[in-house]
Amino acid sequence: MPETLRPFAAAAILGVLCMASGALAQTPLVKDSPFQAASAPTAAAVPAAAFELTGVAVTPDGSRLCIFEAKAGHSRWIPVGATSDGIQVLSYDTARKQAVISVDGKRQTLFLHETAAAADLSAPAPATPEAKAREARLLTGDLLDIGLQQRQAYAAAKKAAGN
Repeated sequence: MPETLRPFAAAAILGVLCMASGALAQTPLVKDSPFQAASAPTAAAVPAAAFELTGVAVTPDGSRLCIFEAKAGHSRWIPVGATSDGIQVLSYDTARKQAVISVDGKRQTLFLHETAAAADLSAPAPATPEAKAREARLLTGDLLDIGLQQRQAYAAAKKAAGN
């Protein structure tokens, strides 16, 4: 084979091998993503709590709690003593990791959910779509908490530097 054709032949062989291995190693897409709405619940399904405490951030202005509203499908960060969209955070007990909220005049006690990192790693992975969605919400709450802490550290460093 002439010297000038060797790179082209090698590229062609590599392309054929990649296409063949890609066709064999290709896996189907996941059908039950935790980021999509769950399918219709079965009759035996247990209804989820209306509100969940999914995160806590301690700031110089006080504690902010991440309250997840299952019906609306989203969460919000609310300072202790404040009200947002009809949800009032009355108190937060750091020792017990529980919050007391009031929605439409009804008090509810919420407990902080354990993160996946603190959970028993030998436990099996969640199998139901509801459990997968809950894990995704907990991860999102943890990531928001980490981002808030990083922004606070950046602001403190900037202030200390005199900027």
